Amino acid sequence: MQAELDFDKPAATPFDPAKAARTYDPETSHRAAARAGSVAAHHHALILQHLRTVPDATYHEIGEAIGVAAHAVGKRMSELERARRIEQTGTTRTSPSGREARVWRIRQ
Repeated sequence: MQAELDFDKPAATPFDPAKAARTYDPETSHRAAARAGSVAAHHHALILQHLRTVPDATYHEIGEAIGVAAHAVGKRMSELERARRIEQTGTTRTSPSGREARVWRIRQ
């Protein structure tokens, strides 16, 4: 039986702000890491929403569609994969740089 995913609530917070700054980093880094958690959660929601409407996409395609830089989307994709919210399709498409990029989808 397939479990239902609740797309209206944030992903299981795969971004851990506590790991975003090292213990010896300055206090400003720790404050920035704490704020990054809400940005990451917002990006997770945008990515999942996009993948609901476009069943498979590369991180470049997702970034362009949701207005977030591709490198930032790439970080969020690995977090969502670790949280078991998305998966790779096993296929690739050519990215704007001419390299092959993995294609992602909502986890089945």
